[in-house]
Amino acid sequence: VHVADFTADPASGVPQAYRGKFMGFTVDGTTLNGDGVHPTGLNYLKRLGVTHVQLQPIFDFATVDEVSGEDYNWGYDPLNYNLPEGSYATDAFHGEVRVRECRAMVQALHSAGLGVVMDVVYNHTYYSYSWLERTVPGYWNRRWENGSLTNGSGCGCDLASERTMVRKYLVDSCVYWAKEYHIDGFRFDLMALHDVETMNAIRAALDALPGGEDILMYGEPWQGGSTRMEHGAIPANKQAAGLLDSRIGFFCDNTRDAIKGGVFNAGSAGYINGDMYCGYQVLHSIPAWRGGQADFMPQAPGQVVQYVSAHDNYTLWHKLSVSCPEASEEKKKAMNRLCAAIVFTSQGVPFIQAGEEFLRSKPLPEKKGFAENSYNMPDAVNSIKWDNIHEYPDMIAYYKGLMALRKAHPVFRIQSEAEMTQNLCFLSDTPENVVAYLLKGKGADDTPENILVIFNGNDEEILYNLPEGKWKILVDDKTAGADGKKNISEKTDVEPLSALVLEKE
Repeated sequence: VHVADFTADPASGVPQAYRGKFMGFTVDGTTLNGDGVHPTGLNYLKRLGVTHVQLQPIFDFATVDEVSGEDYNWGYDPLNYNLPEGSYATDAFHGEVRVRECRAMVQALHSAGLGVVMDVVYNHTYYSYSWLERTVPGYWNRRWENGSLTNGSGCGCDLASERTMVRKYLVDSCVYWAKEYHIDGFRFDLMALHDVETMNAIRAALDALPGGEDILMYGEPWQGGSTRMEHGAIPANKQAAGLLDSRIGFFCDNTRDAIKGGVFNAGSAGYINGDMYCGYQVLHSIPAWRGGQADFMPQAPGQVVQYVSAHDNYTLWHKLSVSCPEASEEKKKAMNRLCAAIVFTSQGVPFIQAGEEFLRSKPLPEKKGFAENSYNMPDAVNSIKWDNIHEYPDMIAYYKGLMALRKAHPVFRIQSEAEMTQNLCFLSDTPENVVAYLLKGKGADDTPENILVIFNGNDEEILYNLPEGKWKILVDDKTAGADGKKNISEKTDVEPLSALVLEKE
């Protein structure tokens, strides 16, 4: 979530002075409005069931006037890496205020039981003649043989992470944020512009801190363009998964595109919206791509961040609207639920965009379509519309149920290759466009458990022959949760575009 997006909307329930600010995260409680009890953003997060909040860049960036607060940017235009962004403070003139308020935000999230992940943009500086470059001209940025700056970031000024003092700076910066602001994780923008050795050095430095082994590290395993690494440095992309520390993860665009279709062609479809060939790719997504079918091989499921939407590109709801323009709202909601069910029952680390669970939308003014890249658009487009939590309580309840399911059943959080091979089994005798698999293992109370997961990508319901035994329903087409409801056996209908998760009695 973007700091401003979280509370800029008046319906966020926070005082005017805190809207769009660090302090907006510190307001816990509920307010009354026309719809009855209305939770503040923080109170809502506590109820939702997420474990961490990933904040889009909170260190100082270049293109927002910190005093007027009239500008908007996502923050991928870094200026000063070790300083909180002033436009998120209630007073941009006094440096101690932004420091205090940034810490207060982190503390409030911690008090709510939530970890804080910081989105860091170490791959480039906004200005080619940055403060860093001015200290030692010609050292900090990568260049082609002719002396021109490389442009793997799309900004024409990539940082040369493979150089000794650049690497040291990046390590020291992450350690600084972890020690001084108690950050619980780092998400690396365009991580493939960093080299493997630097990423592993950051991991080792964080591990050396008290409790540092619990700090998350993951990033985007791609570049925005070509760059020029020196000294035989290896980019930290998906193909380098085996060279990275096994606790350095990456966003899996393979999973994203298999489920809902490619992000660079809004009309393209995936498994849930019409391209049934993608069902084969969904098969590989479920065990976190551990079968070697793609051009990368994770060392552990935890290296794979499973998702269908993030801040880039269309929101999930917009993607479904553009790729299926004739679909009714109910059909698109079914697709949305199936997306979520696949993500939350797959191995790896599940991730959602803020507001995905209540059909977050970014419509352009005057009904001119949807915003695909809203990095510098106003709050009116980007802010989370909190009134929607009253419009789509069924969707929120479904996401909450999936999170509760995942937490309650360890079989959805397999850690080792041996356990994966032994306890995850795909079922071959399934109807067309249906994916089904069995998970075996020990439950939270150490008792054996057997879970059956079925995805129906068809527009019609199917009749599925269940394995022998009595099964209780944990997830169906409209509801999800950790505890089962009615028992079934032998055969069951699986509704169109839906998931069915069953636990064996």
